[in-house]
Amino acid sequence: MGKGLFVPQRVFVQKEALDYEKGKRLVEELRSQGIPLSVYKRRLPAVSFSNPRARFLALKRVLAVGVWAGREFQSCKPSAHYQLPLISGCPGLCEYCYLNTNLGGRPYVRVYVNTEEILARARDYAIKRRPEVTIFEGSATSDPIAVEGWTGSLAEAITFFAQLEEARFRFVTKYTDVNGLLELDHRGKTEIRFSLNAGRVISKFEKGVPSLAQRLVAVRNVARSGYPLGILIAPIFLFTGWQAEYQHLLRTLRDHLADTGVDA
Repeated sequence: MGKGLFVPQRVFVQKEALDYEKGKRLVEELRSQGIPLSVYKRRLPAVSFSNPRARFLALKRVLAVGVWAGREFQSCKPSAHYQLPLISGCPGLCEYCYLNTNLGGRPYVRVYVNTEEILARARDYAIKRRPEVTIFEGSATSDPIAVEGWTGSLAEAITFFAQLEEARFRFVTKYTDVNGLLELDHRGKTEIRFSLNAGRVISKFEKGVPSLAQRLVAVRNVARSGYPLGILIAPIFLFTGWQAEYQHLLRTLRDHLADTGVDA
């Protein structure tokens, strides 16, 4: 498995997901790792916890494997036209993350196995908006790189959008398991963005995610592979010496991009 891969402590699989090859493969791979796995029909089984904090932390280590059954994509303004519903949730424990409230009642990571159906729906949306370009966001409620080593869904999406006219794909991540994306024929139609912050902020507020040094290596590798690259530095924390530390971050980022062809 790649560096930065989320390893769940427990897995729940929707029975319908076993009708898909990806669902069968995921079950086989997860079981081979000795991870406890249960199959459910409609709703995730209820699990009792001693207190809300214990519940939140335990569910953060749960992977739910299911089938996306929505009829319409949600909008994603202003950054994109639509959310691409491949994954929801994130195993990271960043204290300021909006997912702590948006998904507070169900903080587990959920992956969908009917990727081909989801991408076919994306094609329909793109065709309807032609000749305008339609942008799809892959990380509105998730960090998809965290589970890419299990699902391969981003690789499928990148390859799909490379061949779809008047469409673009984008996602943001704090994770670093990008090796499976570096050799893809992306044709410049997928933008990969990395969320960075000052080292002090990461060590204090961003738990369960790769370090700044690890992320910068992933940034460099993605840039060398010719992907359109984005950098997100937020939120900005004001602390003693904050300006110097953020300046150091920017200089370090520039150094990592020096030989990639990216103008930094």
